[in-house]
Amino acid sequence: MPGAKTRINMRIDEENLALIREAAGANGQDMTSFVIGAALDRARAVVLEARVTRLSASEAERLEAALDREAREIPALASLLRNARAHT
Repeated sequence: MPGAKTRINMRIDEENLALIREAAGANGQDMTSFVIGAALDRARAVVLEARVTRLSASEAERLEAALDREAREIPALASLLRNARAHT
């Protein structure tokens, strides 16, 4: 069930409004759908970019070395996982 809808008001100059109207029409959408779609696309891209972890060359090398090392058992973690499986 979708949440309640909220209105967004914004000011825009006539030239930009005309461009958005034209783009929405060319895309077969009403202005609301076009603007919301464009805003959501941009918002997703910004959020994704903000979540990306960037590593320096030396950090990337350290991470790669850690991933290449032989796995080792951590007794406390193994116990926690066994207990969690027992309760599911």
